[in-house]
Amino acid sequence: MIKVHGVPLSPFARKVYLGLRYKGLDFDMEMVPPGGGSDDFVKISPLRKIPALEHDGFTIPDSSVILRYLDQQFPDKPLYPADPQLQAKACWLEEYGDTKLIENLGPIFFQRFFRPRILNEEPDEDIVKQKIEQDLPPILGYVESVLPENGFAVGSHFTVADIALLSPLLNGRVGGYTPDAAQYPKVAGFFARALEMDFVKDQLAVEKEVFNL
Repeated sequence: MIKVHGVPLSPFARKVYLGLRYKGLDFDMEMVPPGGGSDDFVKISPLRKIPALEHDGFTIPDSSVILRYLDQQFPDKPLYPADPQLQAKACWLEEYGDTKLIENLGPIFFQRFFRPRILNEEPDEDIVKQKIEQDLPPILGYVESVLPENGFAVGSHFTVADIALLSPLLNGRVGGYTPDAAQYPKVAGFFARALEMDFVKDQLAVEKEVFNL
């Protein structure tokens, strides 16, 4: 039995949900908000961060560690390329997505979705404007420079790199922002292709239902 502690709109929890769906693995979702959780959850994730995984009595936190574990336990449809150079590139893009992309798309999501919908506060559009006009262009410009014209982020099949780039972009979209296809054609193309994948659609359907998107 596989259980994931987290919430669907967390970009890190979504990484794990997408990895599981890609591999065709059944799992249960245990709703735990970022920074929340019971004392039992803290035993699984001492930093109180989501997601955390339970698998047949084994527990481990951190999305990147979880995906590595899942790839070794369930090697069909691997998320990490076998070729050392492609694997290194996929891991680097995972790191970039988990840091720079989330750091700059997350505030848009927070201001335009979390503050009005969860906190009942007005969004700060000055923060959004700065992210879109000043902070995001070099970040997305780098992603544009490394993505191929077609296909997947790294190699010939879906990998952790695709997950880690896709998940922050989805949070940006919830906040009303998607990359301009004229400015970032490869990023926009990557995003559009990902949205057509059935397992991605399945994940988005859950998010839509849980959060009434």
